[in-house]
Amino acid sequence: MKNFIVIIIIFCSARAYSQVSSIKPVERIVGSLHISIDPRMELLNAAQLVSNTPYIDRQNVYSQEVINYFKPFSAEKVVALTDYLIQGNYSFGLDAPPEFMLHLSQVSELKQQMEFQIMLIKIL
Repeated sequence: MKNFIVIIIIFCSARAYSQVSSIKPVERIVGSLHISIDPRMELLNAAQLVSNTPYIDRQNVYSQEVINYFKPFSAEKVVALTDYLIQGNYSFGLDAPPEFMLHLSQVSELKQQMEFQIMLIKIL
């Protein structure tokens, strides 16, 4: 599991994230609805899009833009590890990745902030 955290940090420190310390959630309030896009989820989405994750929709405009932007980073270890975890343990491909990411601090650090649940530890 420590390797996974280290690999995510390496991915984040890639050239595309030279300004990573300024990444903050995008938030909008529309009436009584509060919408927020978490950078940790976007980072996870980018890794899954450029990997071979089978259940990701790559046919929409947004996904294609993300894939094109991150294609130069497709050889990063985080992509290979994502493939490895998905192929070796399909249950990792469902709710484990987002749950894992939400236990970490924001993208500039990605340090563990909460205890991982036993089921998540078993998957990782």
